[in-house]
Amino acid sequence: TPASPSARYVHVDTLGRGGMGRVDRVRDPILRRTVALKRLRVSWRAGGERCRPRGRARSTSLKKLLQEADVPPWWRERVPLFYLEDELLAVGDLWLCESSRWSRAPQPGYSLWQPLWQRNISAAFD
Repeated sequence: TPASPSARYVHVDTLGRGGMGRVDRVRDPILRRTVALKRLRVSWRAGGERCRPRGRARSTSLKKLLQEADVPPWWRERVPLFYLEDELLAVGDLWLCESSRWSRAPQPGYSLWQPLWQRNISAAFD
């Protein structure tokens, strides 16, 4: 089993905690700097979600996007939705939703976020 993506960080302290989650100050030994780490909330479809995939002009219902992408009906309820606070940032490994959080490209060697999600095809047939 692979280590958690946050396992590479060394916890320094907690900067804040509230209804939107927890923010930790962590040391990144690879980049050799201290950064703020906020965990994404993962949720499943409840209906009514919208996403404007990066590069598209308009937001579209998730239902329509999944249909257009030929995602099988039995998978549509199993695609994880990544939220930061109440903002939908990504739909599984399918789309990054347009967001002010993507307004700046990261510097070389840095990433804005690092989701780890692995699709288990065999689970769809259990």
